[in-house]
Amino acid sequence: MGRLKQTSLGDKSGLSQGNATPLEPQRKVSKRKETEVQVPINIRIPRASKQWLADKAQQVRDNNTDPVPPKERVYPQHLINVAIALLQDTEIDWSTVRNIQDLEQQLNL
Repeated sequence: MGRLKQTSLGDKSGLSQGNATPLEPQRKVSKRKETEVQVPINIRIPRASKQWLADKAQQVRDNNTDPVPPKERVYPQHLINVAIALLQDTEIDWSTVRNIQDLEQQLNL
């Protein structure tokens, strides 16, 4: 068997010995793309709406003939995010909305 090189505690700790300079820790660079922080919300919707969201998300997933990576699969939360984007993109005069009926009227629902 070969002999292992002996090192002193100073070598392992990065402490300087004599004129040697201490090693600076390297910073890890995140390769992950920075995105907005995702936060959970707790909403109450009718059971039929929950089932509709689940069915539509499943239909979108089923539309793919090839396997889809997990990060690209569609789930109900993604449909809700699209609905939010649609609301943000509409020409609603939010200063006049006082209830859901006002909102539905402006959306012509």
